[in-house]
Amino acid sequence: MRAQRRRRAAGAIAALRAVCAALLVVTLSACSAPAPDTGADDDHAPYRIGLIASQSGAGALYGAQQLDSTKWAAGLINEAGGIDGHPIEIVLRDDRSDPERGPVVMRELIEDEGVVAVIGPTLSIVSQQAHPVANELQTPVLAISNAVEGIVGDCPYACEWIWRNSLGERVAVQANVSAYVFQDKPRSAVTVKTRDDILGTNGVAYATAAFEHEGVPVVGQVELDRDEYMNDKLAELLAAEPDALFIGSTYGDWAAGLMREARALGYTGQFLGGNIFNSERTRELAGEAGIGTRSGAAWVISNGFPANDKFVDAYERAIGRLPDQFDAQGATAIQILAAALTQADAGGLPLVEQRAALQAALPDVAISTVLGPFRFTADHDVDQIVWVLEMTEDGHRLVAFCDPDCGSH
Repeated sequence: MRAQRRRRAAGAIAALRAVCAALLVVTLSACSAPAPDTGADDDHAPYRIGLIASQSGAGALYGAQQLDSTKWAAGLINEAGGIDGHPIEIVLRDDRSDPERGPVVMRELIEDEGVVAVIGPTLSIVSQQAHPVANELQTPVLAISNAVEGIVGDCPYACEWIWRNSLGERVAVQANVSAYVFQDKPRSAVTVKTRDDILGTNGVAYATAAFEHEGVPVVGQVELDRDEYMNDKLAELLAAEPDALFIGSTYGDWAAGLMREARALGYTGQFLGGNIFNSERTRELAGEAGIGTRSGAAWVISNGFPANDKFVDAYERAIGRLPDQFDAQGATAIQILAAALTQADAGGLPLVEQRAALQAALPDVAISTVLGPFRFTADHDVDQIVWVLEMTEDGHRLVAFCDPDCGSH
């Protein structure tokens, strides 16, 4: 019986790898479903996976994709028989992009909803507050869009239960800047960031270091409030026509507004930025002003991997739109957890033991995904190709790529 279920589980993982056209998009119960009895006598109890994805506030630009993609990927596995006979059930919480709400909903998912693992939160500023709760409660967390330093590895707290399948900003930004300098030979650059924003601060620091490493002077740095798109200092710097403006921010809507304002003032130089520029919503908000903007990314729609081509086609038909990086990372998160849960073979164990078994299995995950070959580093970080993208009128195009070490200087 168990051997048969394991064969079905292997088939489920293979189905997700191939991203077959037969889809089942599951309906989620975000708040009302009771936590299941996970005792050893229940052969078919679901693996409940928590999802903290911003459905409101600044993070909603990315959280909507995370909800769509995790639902879709879980449905695909469930249609193929689940994991060792156990379906995946996604339990959603909207953190409202609020750092104070993050720890509250993390605790709810773990203590009240009986989840075996948590995906998210969407924003790094929320994750910094929420992840320590999961670590304290010894529940694995998969960070799918948290790019700042200190999420995994060298953390300000013991973060051994935290894992990341989102490309770190340091690697992505430095790879982006290096590729741009190599191709375009700029003479000067300016940076701008949102005030009190850890992702923006990190991004600008990495960009500055990369420009200096490449011998390009950064002639000015500006910090703006969340509702401020321009000030006299930035206008003066742009009037001097620097070749590049690096924009560091958590907020895609703000970055889009800044680009529109800069173009309205006559700035014609190159925009560079971080993870937020990989969002289709950010591109749409920027409009014509964003065309040509470059960013380092974890995924590109044209990466050439066979599984990715099938993913793009199947996802567009199921969801009604083309995926972006945040969709790809959400689907991959489910695939990673499914692979680890299959290996852990913990479906009949008490919940605490399920979590421990999943934690023990995650280091050995080595799979092919829509992001490309995937595995974790010793520090629980992602080890993957870095893609350098450029915004176009209707999407993103690939302009460079490099191995995982290329942005590590």
